[in-house]
Amino acid sequence: MLQDLIANGPSMRTISLPRGRQRLHAMPTSTGYEVREDETYDWDGRKRGQTPFTVLQHTISGAGQLRYENRNYRLQKNDTLLVLVPHNHRYWLATGDRWE
Repeated sequence: MLQDLIANGPSMRTISLPRGRQRLHAMPTSTGYEVREDETYDWDGRKRGQTPFTVLQHTISGAGQLRYENRNYRLQKNDTLLVLVPHNHRYWLATGDRWE
């Protein structure tokens, strides 16, 4: 499935989510696939507004940086980050790196 997604490139589709009370553990509101290759990719969890949401991001290849709870991590292939917003964290692409 991932290879089909990559082969078809970027696309957007609107879907209708269930209304009312549902017994769901998660209700995604958006998904995406990105490859980042420059240091402009930089997210600070304190500067993304006050509306709570969750970011789940899986690393397919390359590497990214995460600062969480005053500890630094290098996210590599098969690593997944899960962060809440707003929260004191930051994830970014270091100069010269590539993150898929």
